[in-house]
Formats: sequence, C-alpha cells, structure tokens
Amino acid sequence: MSAALSFLQEVRDIKVQQVVYGAYHKDQGIRTPIIDLKPFVDLNRWVNATHTFVHYAQGTELAQITQKMATSARDPWRKIGQRLSELTSALQLVHLSDVSRYATELSRLIDELPVDITTEYLPNKILLQNVAAEYQAFRQVETVHDELHRQQSIIRWYLDHAL
Repeated sequence: MSAALSFLQEVRDIKVQQVVYGAYHKDQGIRTPIIDLKPFVDLNRWVNATHTFVHYAQGTELAQITQKMATSARDPWRKIGQRLSELTSALQLVHLSDVSRYATELSRLIDELPVDITTEYLPNKILLQNVAAEYQAFRQVETVHDELHRQQSIIRWYLDHAL
C-alpha cells in the first residue's frame, strides 16, 4: 500500500490526506477499530527525502517536509528545515565556507532536539541524525591543520558523490 501511494504521489502528483484501515473482527460486531496508516506513508516520504539529500546533496524536499512539522516560527523543526535548505544551496554552489557554517548549525540544531521526543517524531530525528553524520566532515574546525583535513574530506565527499 505504501509503495503504491508513493508511486501515485510521484506519477500523478496526488496529495494523501488520510489513510485508514478498518480492522474488522467478526466477533466484535460494529465496534471495528480504525487504524491510521498515514504515518507509514509520511515515513516513506521522509526516508526518500533523506536518501536524496545524503546521496545527491539535494535537500529541498527534506527541508520542506521538516518545516511543515513546525507549529510556530521558533519551532526547532522550522529552523532545521531552514538550515537544510541553506545547506542544499551552499552544497550545490560549492560555497565551502557556507557549507561548513550551515552543516555546523544543522548538527547543533539536531542535537538540541528533545531527548524525550514523541514516538511519532522519533524516526524523523533518527533520519536527521544520519544527515548530520553524513555532513560531519563539513563542520567548522579550529586549527589550520584540521582545516586542511576538512578540505580534503570535502573534496573526497564531492568525488564520492559524483558532484
């Protein structure tokens, strides 16, 4: 079901509002539990967007779905989405000083997400931690020696990702 919905979202550009399953049990009569399956569809989108960003440095969709989670202007999800968007632009333009700054800020924001985050958002946090780990080599450093190693790591990363 999840794969079929992903296919339709991509090919037909449909917007899934709700996916439910009525778990009918003959012995329960009309009291059939209704199960919300939309989180599975959303998780699939998160996984695909994270994969695209980690492997192709294209984080526009991940930034958008992260920002949509925000409930206020100061919400950490909104800030993370903004940094993802800025990091994507910097990566595409090969502005290494901006890449370094945004990767550092993104990592800090992800680390600041609550430890006791609700189970609904835990997979999103784990996926974002993978993003932070992928771009760890881009983070700002203190010494010139470390800066040379950082630049070498960045060049290797761009080559490994065919960019």
